[in-house]
Amino acid sequence: MKPSCALTIVAPSVIKDANLIASNLPESAFPAWNPTATYALGEIVHLLSTHREYKSAIAGNQGKNPATDTDAWVDNGPTNKWAPFDGSVGTQAIGVGGLITYQFRLGAVVSYMGLLNLTGASTINVRVVDPVAGEVYNKTVDLQRRPEAVGWWNWFFGPRSMASQSLFDDLPPFRNADIFVTITGGNDLGLGVLLFGLPRKFSYGVQYGARLGIQDYSRKERTPYGDYVFVERAFAKRASFTMLINAGEVDPLSTYLARIRTTPVLWVGSDRFEATTIYGIYKNYELVIAYPEYSVFELELEGLT
Repeated sequence: MKPSCALTIVAPSVIKDANLIASNLPESAFPAWNPTATYALGEIVHLLSTHREYKSAIAGNQGKNPATDTDAWVDNGPTNKWAPFDGSVGTQAIGVGGLITYQFRLGAVVSYMGLLNLTGASTINVRVVDPVAGEVYNKTVDLQRRPEAVGWWNWFFGPRSMASQSLFDDLPPFRNADIFVTITGGNDLGLGVLLFGLPRKFSYGVQYGARLGIQDYSRKERTPYGDYVFVERAFAKRASFTMLINAGEVDPLSTYLARIRTTPVLWVGSDRFEATTIYGIYKNYELVIAYPEYSVFELELEGLT
């Protein structure tokens, strides 16, 4: 663990229609809902007003609003363009021709951007263009394929994988700027989460002994004949951190955690280990006022699926 790296917490800015200026991604692969059309059982449509897709649950489905009539329609998830902003890590925006582009105008000061659940990505370019100052930021990250195991043999001959996340903590705080995000990759290019915010930093760093894991929701059952049946489902990351914090952080941290108790946020325990980055909520925390100038902070995190 990197002792000098404070715990970073980023509460994401809400992305609204007015904030998403342009993208190369189509809204959805399925047609927009037409109130005069008749839909068969299992047909899928999307609504621009909710940026979600819906599957028809009945035959002869006509005139029933997918957003309100839950007997006639089943929510099928976010549309492709808006998948990175739906509050879920598992749903992905799928690139077109190995490319994903977004242009944002947030109208707020942000200095942090996180991209999570990346698949098939090779480069990420971020530009910040202010209407007065012009281009004030231009950074490209090359997501090199890395060995999946240590050792010289694995370096030369072992399997490699791409990084699944990228964090930008140095965006210039220009309130009225446009932010351009360009992701290139292969035909399997996907993006699960794209978030912006202002980071809050606490503690002197996550201590060694941090516990990391996942909660798997897959089905794994043994049949009466002794065979296993596997049904792959979503999983969520988990973590347990212990930190030392300054006595002056006790009250601000307690107040902040109470404020975000039902808000999924980005938690970054250390920039050394990607596994310590979790997008989710805290399950529990305890502040132990153990010393006159320092306190012990214990935190349990649960990631979103």
